[in-house]
Amino acid sequence: MFVEIGGPHHRPHLLPRRQRRLVEAWGELHQEELMADWDRLQAGRPPQPIEPLQ
Repeated sequence: MFVEIGGPHHRPHLLPRRQRRLVEAWGELHQEELMADWDRLQAGRPPQPIEPLQ
């Protein structure tokens, strides 16, 4: 999946609604870590692990 920063975003419909909401909630909780990992990947470095949803 490709997302352009600041561009329109259409969520894919690959997960059932309940699971999709869990993934979205996890993403909101870990937004800073996800963005830091994105920056690391753009710089050619490996991402840091992020705590899974419990």
